[in-house]
Amino acid sequence: MGQASLARLAFVDADGDPEIYPVNFRTDRGVILIRSADDGKVRSIAAHPRVAMEVDGGALRVRWSVIVHATAEVSATDAAGQPPTPPDALSWFPGEKALVIRLMVRSITGRRFLVPAGVRLPGASSE
Repeated sequence: MGQASLARLAFVDADGDPEIYPVNFRTDRGVILIRSADDGKVRSIAAHPRVAMEVDGGALRVRWSVIVHATAEVSATDAAGQPPTPPDALSWFPGEKALVIRLMVRSITGRRFLVPAGVRLPGASSE
């Protein structure tokens, strides 16, 4: 997971429906940190803190996928008790992100996929 910075965060919204959002993240001493605006996602997670996150990655012939189950908490500080890093320093998505969603990991599972020679994956370049 340390090779990636983009993941999909799954949670239950205020109506009880599942939601999946792309998020940037980083890890800090075993905790996953996600910066966020004060939005519906944050309010849903505060009400239903059990979440899942999926991270994918890999190279030409080896792909991997990791699933994290965690309990989330929303805070105005990072793991060191400091305000979040400056806006957009960790985000591909624009906007002010004054909050931190902190994921305390309950379980991690993963899979590695070996791509057979001769198989061309969608979106893969020929280089």
